[in-house]
Amino acid sequence: MKTVIQKIKAFGARERFYQIGFLPTWLLLGLARLAVLLFPFARIAPHLGVPIACDNKADSLHHQRDRLTSAEMIRARQISRLVVNTARYCPWKANCFAQAIVARLFLRWHGLPYRLYFGLRRDDSSLKAHAWVCCSAIFVSGGNGFKHHTVVGCYGSECHARIEAKG
Repeated sequence: MKTVIQKIKAFGARERFYQIGFLPTWLLLGLARLAVLLFPFARIAPHLGVPIACDNKADSLHHQRDRLTSAEMIRARQISRLVVNTARYCPWKANCFAQAIVARLFLRWHGLPYRLYFGLRRDDSSLKAHAWVCCSAIFVSGGNGFKHHTVVGCYGSECHARIEAKG
């Protein structure tokens, strides 16, 4: 087990984006978890983005792949590492939905296109829900939910809605 000194050194060796973003992300994960527990989905949904019909996994996954610059791809990966790694240090359950809310918030703040997916899969006699976020072909939170889940809902950034409206 790592000592406190080793943990501080490891944190100091992290990239600047992670060091600066850790505390705000940790707090936002707590607020997102609280919102999920206190409010019905109908109250949260308008803040997730524009509802988008998702017909095809491959089309959804690779949507706008070529539109991201290399700097934007790096930023999306940084956001992914920040949200997923920070969730490990939360004393509460920072589940996939809370992580998706925070990832979506950061992507929007950085002006990056995103899609937030909700999926279901049958597990024995029950249904398991999952949420994940993609920025182009990068899985920002929740991993590759397409592998094991059927998409039942999708929300995207405004730029996704404009592109789909054009045709």
